[in-house]
Amino acid sequence: MKRRLGALALALLLPTCADRDGTNNPPAPIETSRSALGTPPASEIATWTRVAGGSSPDPRVGQALAYDSNRKLVMVFGGAAALSGDTPTARQDVWEWNPATGAWRDRSPTGVMPDARSEAAVVYDSVRDKLILFGGRALGIG
Repeated sequence: MKRRLGALALALLLPTCADRDGTNNPPAPIETSRSALGTPPASEIATWTRVAGGSSPDPRVGQALAYDSNRKLVMVFGGAAALSGDTPTARQDVWEWNPATGAWRDRSPTGVMPDARSEAAVVYDSVRDKLILFGGRALGIG
């Protein structure tokens, strides 16, 4: 009885091991079946464009970003900016961007501020109307 069940299970499994075309030949390796992607059309190549004049934050990486849902503004803290040469410098400034106008505004507070840092996390607390900053790297990137 056990042999008969084993033979039946094997007979049921064998057809499922065949390729989709019904043969038992293995499919071609993925590397040989890939085709070249070609050149993307000009309409698909991304470029950065400054959308507003006036002041704006220095170009940077590793900045913390949160959305202020009460005022409908994007808030940016810190990051690492290459101010002189190629050595990034950690920043501690706060900027807001208004998507409706495309304008940036420096909102860096006076007095005691968090240490300059990049790669931090920030969240907007809409109940207390505060940005909450956590972590980051005080020495910039690298």
